[in-house]
Amino acid sequence: MTFFKGRQQAYDALVRLSLDRSDESDGVASAYAWCERARSRSLIELLSHYAPSGHGRAEKSLLAKIDRLREELNSYYARSRPEVQAIASAGDYQAVALREQELARTLREVSNADPEYVSLQQVSIATIESVQAAL
Repeated sequence: MTFFKGRQQAYDALVRLSLDRSDESDGVASAYAWCERARSRSLIELLSHYAPSGHGRAEKSLLAKIDRLREELNSYYARSRPEVQAIASAGDYQAVALREQELARTLREVSNADPEYVSLQQVSIATIESVQAAL
């Protein structure tokens, strides 16, 4: 539970940073995207505990990179908890965003060899524009 709480707090802080931007429309769009990422990530984490693990078809070095990036992200999420660090810097949140982007790129590489594994690892979100268009 602490793991998920720390991750959620990191996403909450990213939403707040997005909303603090001077350009309101970009800030709202960015905040919405972070909210959707948090929801998607939570659902995928929950589903991955119930789905069989079948990542034998992908290249081992890429799987190791995914594991390393996940560990780094988990470390960032844990350090962002208020009881650990009173005020997280914008640099910490930028590092989280960069690691998440790198993780997404690596998962795209793995998707050709093992799409099942990637489907339980990669977070996909609806953009605010796509939701507005659907309404």
